[in-house]
Amino acid sequence: HGFNGIGDIPPLRLGALSAESKRVNLGVIWAVVAIVMAMSASLLDSRVGRAIRTLNGARLMGESVGIDTVRLSRAVFVVAALYAGVAGFLFAHFQRFISPTPFGLGVSIDYLFMVIIGGAEFLWGAPVGAALVVVLRDQFNDWIPRITGRAGDFELLVFSLAVILLLQRAPAGLLPLLS
Repeated sequence: HGFNGIGDIPPLRLGALSAESKRVNLGVIWAVVAIVMAMSASLLDSRVGRAIRTLNGARLMGESVGIDTVRLSRAVFVVAALYAGVAGFLFAHFQRFISPTPFGLGVSIDYLFMVIIGGAEFLWGAPVGAALVVVLRDQFNDWIPRITGRAGDFELLVFSLAVILLLQRAPAGLLPLLS
């Protein structure tokens, strides 16, 4: 339906079980996150995972020991696309309506900020970064009008300054600083 989106998507069902309530939805989401994190941890702890880690900054070293970095990069892209597909599937069935509106530039910047905060090198970086961004954005929406005395879109300015500071002071993310 173009920009009108797709409506009337049925809730997720598994036999007689239905994910119509928010509690069941939350349980399914956390179960999928746990499975994906366990699969990712298992992958990164394997021999292939060590080769994947060379893609981040030691590509030439990986190639010198016989790792096909182009093929491995494609495989990592396919795994990331699989994860994104599962997330889109869950999003569509839990929202029961999907349109291009929630996937604009601002949301993409939020995702980038989540990875910057958590650090791209750590498995738990993205979930920790996502939790921090969601909580901070919610708190900024409450605090900034109280501090400035005016309502406005000031959280964008605060988040932009935070991204600049993080990229300068902690390019590997906040998680490595805490450990």
